[in-house]
Amino acid sequence: MGVWRGVSEVIAVPTASGTVRGMRRGRLDLYTSSGTEVCFWKACVLLSKLWEFLVPSTDIIMALAEQLLQADAGLPAGWEVRHSNSKNLPYFFNASSKESRWEPPEATDVDKLKVYMAQNTRKPEGKIHAAHLLVKHRDSRRPGSWKEPTITRTKEEAIAILKGHERRIQSGEISLGDLAQTESDCSSARKNGDLGIFGKGEMQKEFEEVAFALEPGQVSGVVDTASGVHLIQR
Repeated sequence: MGVWRGVSEVIAVPTASGTVRGMRRGRLDLYTSSGTEVCFWKACVLLSKLWEFLVPSTDIIMALAEQLLQADAGLPAGWEVRHSNSKNLPYFFNASSKESRWEPPEATDVDKLKVYMAQNTRKPEGKIHAAHLLVKHRDSRRPGSWKEPTITRTKEEAIAILKGHERRIQSGEISLGDLAQTESDCSSARKNGDLGIFGKGEMQKEFEEVAFALEPGQVSGVVDTASGVHLIQR
């Protein structure tokens, strides 16, 4: 084999008739077993295309990584999690049907989704993402909700109701998000109790102290505020 000069990197590709040894002035040189040099002007383009095929671009690698992450979100096929900049909230999007919604689609694995959201939701420094289930009583700041225009139950009755919800959640019978859809007196019920991302000073003091002390995925006990009594999930 001859010596190749002036090439900082040599690519050797075995073929039936010899070995492609390198690139010089836009061409590839093929050295046959007999030492005869044969030039292939088009081989550069072909090898370049082959290289692109074998080594995917960064964009392709990132897209594949995102697909793998979305696969762990527990969503049905075709659905993905996106983020609304205007609402500062995650939402669900189907790339095939172009449908978007705030609530997780049917057949979602809620437990997987909770873990995914806790690990992948982008939060500005010093802020957290949480959801809650609120039960109001007659002494709440606004004793009315989308469920009941006028709430007459006592605070003790509200706590008893909330503790019943807590037992169901802790037993694994139902998730806080699913229960909030029908049982929460907050308008966030339509979003599975999701309050989005918030920082300190944005919520009532009692609510904030408990929410920031929770670990991702953890559900609080009864939290009493001027709005009513809550279960909070970070």
